[in-house]
Amino acid sequence: MHQMGHSRCHRWAVVLAGGDGQRLQPLTRSIAGDDRPKQFCAVVGGQTPSRLAPLRRTLMAPTKTHECFYLQQLHGTSHSRLIIQPDNRGTVPAILYSLMCLHNIDARAVDAFFPSDHHFSDHAAFLDHMKIAFQVAGSHPGSVVLLGAKAATPESGYGWIEPGDVVENCLPGPCDASRVFGKSPILRAASALMNRGCLWNTFVMAGCIKAFLNVIRLRDRAFIVRGYAGFRLKC
Repeated sequence: MHQMGHSRCHRWAVVLAGGDGQRLQPLTRSIAGDDRPKQFCAVVGGQTPSRLAPLRRTLMAPTKTHECFYLQQLHGTSHSRLIIQPDNRGTVPAILYSLMCLHNIDARAVDAFFPSDHHFSDHAAFLDHMKIAFQVAGSHPGSVVLLGAKAATPESGYGWIEPGDVVENCLPGPCDASRVFGKSPILRAASALMNRGCLWNTFVMAGCIKAFLNVIRLRDRAFIVRGYAGFRLKC
């Protein structure tokens, strides 16, 4: 096993919190009374989706333009845990910017990216799979681990993952090479994907910095096109 597979001190988490939340803005405006993005709005349970555990290696990547919304929530948080983007240029630039900042902190980092607005009903199961994701990413430094969730409905607004062949010698968890579809397929396409056993794409990923950079260099929506194979874990 690669040396990084044994080390926990190089594990990092980045919460992507730079979205503008335009799709849910009518809802968040009715709750908060302003135009704050959903990741800074207490939609359910009195807590915001972007609330972070007090871990030194958990970073947050908001944008400068949302400063008025997150400054109060992050009061007392060390500035070293904030990766402030100048503005919202989309998900890929946010990931790339975070990777560059993280490389300056820890070039050996095994990093996991988390959307700030996801909810997982079974936290224990999710954490168990994230532990496996970190272990697999550390022992396979050339690959990115992408978590998929069993589809309950044919959601046309989600990204989808098509399971591929099982990857041999990929301990400690069940992994396979996967094909990733873009967001927002039409309802008929989503139903077909669900019937084929495809999974919802959680967009939760783990990998070494170089592995993520290789994915970005390929500039392809899928992890398996043009010879690049990623890993996917079943949740």
